[in-house]
Amino acid sequence: MDLSNFGCIMDFAEKIETENEAFYNQAADHPACADQADLLAGLAKTAGKNINEAQRIRRENVTEMILECVSDFTSYSYEIDSAIQADHTADAIFAIARAVEVRAQRYYQDAAGKLNALPEVARNLKQLHKKHTRNLARLENIQRS
Repeated sequence: MDLSNFGCIMDFAEKIETENEAFYNQAADHPACADQADLLAGLAKTAGKNINEAQRIRRENVTEMILECVSDFTSYSYEIDSAIQADHTADAIFAIARAVEVRAQRYYQDAAGKLNALPEVARNLKQLHKKHTRNLARLENIQRS
């Protein structure tokens, strides 16, 4: 998918967060992750809040949608397989969780760079990047324990 304007970028941000929410809800319910169900449910809740944040950014900057064109930005490098199988171990699920967070980090950082001409939007996208950086740190701390 070509992310050629503000609207497409925010649509894809919402798609990422929706996928993250579904992944974390599924991971929280997986028997292999019973010990970390609260953390995973919390990450699902955070993803839900990020969906609302992406929608807010779009609403508050709707006039910018028409003005700002973006080139050389596609969704293909941000697509990942986050499907959880019944036989996945906790380690496998947490490996996917790290990949989910790294993807979101990369996306928001890259999107902010593409929308530098819209400083408020770029700042909001950088904030979402920071949220995913914190999520990744939480996941890595669990793995080290």
